[in-house]
Amino acid sequence: MDFLELAKNRYSVREFSSKKVEKEKILKILESAKIAPTAKNKQPIKIYYCTDDEKLKLLNESSPCEYNSQLMFVVTYNLDECWYNSHTGIPSGIVDATIASTHMVL
Repeated sequence: MDFLELAKNRYSVREFSSKKVEKEKILKILESAKIAPTAKNKQPIKIYYCTDDEKLKLLNESSPCEYNSQLMFVVTYNLDECWYNSHTGIPSGIVDATIASTHMVL
């Protein structure tokens, strides 16, 4: 399937299955983030995931967009490890985290 076909066939999920996500799938998603490009290849990103029912409940309560998921990822970045644009002084972290998240979704 090419990307255009994939994009045309996408859909929004409003309620997730109660089935747990297999560890192999989680590792594949994390691998896709690992190979995502980052500014100056600094890799300032840390990704956490949660499958624990009690912790998921807490995370679900903290978000208006939880939809009862059985898996959550939290993508973070370390400001001390980011590349800073010398012209703007803006850190690359948010862009790096966004690129990694996009890889995970795709």
